[in-house]
Amino acid sequence: MFGYWPEGAQRRRTMIPADPPIAVQVDLSRGVIQAPDDRMQGHVPLWLHKAGLDLTGKADGVLLGQVRSRGGSWLAIVQLTLHTGDQRGALVVTHLCPARWVFPRPGP
Repeated sequence: MFGYWPEGAQRRRTMIPADPPIAVQVDLSRGVIQAPDDRMQGHVPLWLHKAGLDLTGKADGVLLGQVRSRGGSWLAIVQLTLHTGDQRGALVVTHLCPARWVFPRPGP
């Protein structure tokens, strides 16, 4: 769903499950996540496909999206759970893969 190959790719590679999943803090008001895990160090931009979900925290829901690690060498598939009126949510990285495997494009 989030990763795809360019035309002419010979085979499909699978995402690497993050084991255990990486739990990180997200601050929607600043638009960043903080991942104190050595697999995703420091602050990285919160780059998520909105998928109809209000990122201001006015709606409950679960959002799947993509973030890149600092330096852009890794791509993560994340699941973000928001609660009404809360500017902070629970975000879990469910899969990791080398960024060269995928070509993410933000939605319109």
